Amino acid sequence: MFVKTSRVKRDNKTYEYLSLVEAVRDGDKVGHRVLFRLGEAGALRASGQLDRIVAALHAHTERRWLPADELAAETAPAVGSVAAVHAVWQRLGLDVWFAKVGAERGAQVLESAVVAMVANRLVDPCSKRRLPEWVERDVVMPAGFAAPSPDQYYRALDAVAATKQATESQLYATLTDLTNLDLRLVCYDLTSTYFEGSPRPSDRFPSKAFGYSRDHRSDRPQVVIGLLCTGDGTPIAHHVFAGNTADVATLPGVLADLAERFAVGPICVVADRGLISEDNVETVTGQGFDHVLATRLHGDPTCAEALTAAVKADAVWVPVPAAHSAACDVTLDDARRCVVVASIERHRRDTVRTAELVARTETKLLALEARVRAGHLVDAGKIVDDHVIPWGCDHGIPQSALRMKVYSVGSPPC
Repeated sequence: MFVKTSRVKRDNKTYEYLSLVEAVRDGDKVGHRVLFRLGEAGALRASGQLDRIVAALHAHTERRWLPADELAAETAPAVGSVAAVHAVWQRLGLDVWFAKVGAERGAQVLESAVVAMVANRLVDPCSKRRLPEWVERDVVMPAGFAAPSPDQYYRALDAVAATKQATESQLYATLTDLTNLDLRLVCYDLTSTYFEGSPRPSDRFPSKAFGYSRDHRSDRPQVVIGLLCTGDGTPIAHHVFAGNTADVATLPGVLADLAERFAVGPICVVADRGLISEDNVETVTGQGFDHVLATRLHGDPTCAEALTAAVKADAVWVPVPAAHSAACDVTLDDARRCVVVASIERHRRDTVRTAELVARTETKLLALEARVRAGHLVDAGKIVDDHVIPWGCDHGIPQSALRMKVYSVGSPPC
């Protein structure tokens, strides 16, 4: 038994008629017998009779029927993002690697715990305490995933930390094979992250210490994190230092580890000015690395020499449109090579800052003049002490140089 729709065309218009029919057999033929003619579908819908008929029939069914407009999908487990992460995870061989690490430590779900934490960090970062809920409700985990308990996630972190160096070496070898990883250029920089909770030193975590905070939270203990990556941004290794470690003190050990653990050939190290000292430059050169190192603009005789050479009449400046800047390659008398970079954006920023400092100084000087004229300040020594010199006006280098940056390059120009 079912509802049959019959269509009749009249006056260039098609009408639909509904009938309740049942299938009947007459010998070898199957036909329909009309039990009840409901009427024209449009008229039934317009009058509400069709809805009343359906509602009356619903009352006698064992299933619950809901109107479509009463249904809404609030959320559904995500599939694609985690599947993509797991595909890369397998291609890098990390499933086999952490299964091996787990077997050595007697941790059966270590690989599942680590892949869940990595996928969560990439897709929808949350706390470790919420991870069990995330893998159960929010996403579809790959086949063979064994859901870890909350404590197993925390224990997995200890296993990952204990095998950090071996894991980085494993990843480097795999990436070199898969992507022909280009390690001729190595970029190195530092950041810091601070901790909430008790600021007291901890024997359990000696790296937690007060230091220069890039988050502007000098009231919190921190650690310093150094990252090595290729020229295209592929991470190679990271290092964690005590929170009070000076930036310049990190470079020698990082370069020694790079040369020893990854057995790299001739490479060029790129680093910012916070990592530069005479000892570090000697270390980089002594280990056979070429280098591109940003120098400090003030108080550096090499920088002053490079700036002087860059403004000579025979200096050649090459425009760099992509960076809105221009560069000048100079070689100093002692064969040291430097590249002076003049940036339009830096020029604008320094121009605005100089104008602000000059305006601030003029305001103070006018107030100082008023005090002197009124006779409230007559001591010449105090008048000089209250005088403020704008930044950049008394450093012995041209104002144009304040809008430049100098890089020391560890190989002679071709």
